[in-house]
Amino acid sequence: MSLCLASKKMMDNGLGCLATGTIATGIEFLGACLDEHDFHKRGEAEERFKRGIAEFMGKVNPKYLPYNNPKSEFYLYEQLRCGMAHIIRPVGKVVFTGRGDAKRDGLIHLDVFPKYNVLVIVVEDFFEEFAEASERLRKRIPKLTNPKVKGVFLPVREV
Repeated sequence: MSLCLASKKMMDNGLGCLATGTIATGIEFLGACLDEHDFHKRGEAEERFKRGIAEFMGKVNPKYLPYNNPKSEFYLYEQLRCGMAHIIRPVGKVVFTGRGDAKRDGLIHLDVFPKYNVLVIVVEDFFEEFAEASERLRKRIPKLTNPKVKGVFLPVREV
């Protein structure tokens, strides 16, 4: 099952927050597909996540790019990816909401809500952008030369 399908099933069953964790680590996977190291190589998470944002998510929605910098007070690697990977919740100044609540409260995906100085991620938008980013990777795979993305046991073609 692809990451997108798993995330979609979670969202359809009221588990949008849990789906964001799959997506956050999925962004790291997108970046990992572009480097020359084995997938299991330690110490690569931050660079891979940042590459996933720069090469995929940021091309779908450029609003990700300012938050792909360690100097940002809303640094996505630290606050989104690490939070979701380690404690299953964002940390710091990143928060989630659904489309209905965002519309009701006047919140916009990837904008800072000034009242609380938090970066808002609208779960449905995040999922749709990840699905588009994953499709961009799928289209690039035939041009990638690293053996790790050609392996018969890597279901990356399903992303």
